[in-house]
Amino acid sequence: MEEEITIELHRSLVSGPAVVVLVMMDSKKPLVLVFLCKNIRNKVIQNLNPEDLVKTIEVIKIFNSGMVFIDAKTFHNLTSLRTLNLAKNALTAFPDISKNAALEEIDFYGNKIQMFVSNFSVILPKALKKIILIDNAIDWIPNEWFDLPNLEYIALSMNNLKKFPGASFINCKSLRFLSVDQNEIESITQPNMRPFFGNNSQLVHLNASNNKISAISTGAFSNLIHLQVLELHVNNLENYCC
Repeated sequence: MEEEITIELHRSLVSGPAVVVLVMMDSKKPLVLVFLCKNIRNKVIQNLNPEDLVKTIEVIKIFNSGMVFIDAKTFHNLTSLRTLNLAKNALTAFPDISKNAALEEIDFYGNKIQMFVSNFSVILPKALKKIILIDNAIDWIPNEWFDLPNLEYIALSMNNLKKFPGASFINCKSLRFLSVDQNEIESITQPNMRPFFGNNSQLVHLNASNNKISAISTGAFSNLIHLQVLELHVNNLENYCC
């Protein structure tokens, strides 16, 4: 019985020709398959295409590899994919994960991802529980894009957001952690926070520190009934009272 298939690529783990290790566990014994990539000079992989992956993969980790391009259909047939880690690469476009209904966790930390109003069409899988988009170039997020009832954790730190992205959230009833620190947010209003009011979320920790916030509307946080940690340090606030 197949339990898990994993692909893990890391530039620091190889020297010379890169090595991809595919591990498949079954009820009898582990099966380890090793493939040599064409890229050398400690580069694991720069382009990822559908033919590079098998449909039964559950976990993909490709980080610090210098990857710049992913074909739009690369992940479409990976119906068992649960975890996708593409951290510390050079991606500029958000990968199309619209077809990955089983996907629970994505980590795209440390890329150069941007979203453009004119051509952005990626739909996020409803099963997502954890999203890490730290240290990218995101300055806009579509309204109601995070329509994710299972989402518990989302990190949007170190981007270029100028507005608090409250309008991007809907039906996030499980959300407990949200970070938007180290952006360029200038204010927080009550409508910004409305998607998290009452039991619309389980928001326990909100980090909005290290922004340019100079105004917070009265009552903006008053209906965050589960909130325990609120970080607003290193902003432009004076005499703020929630």
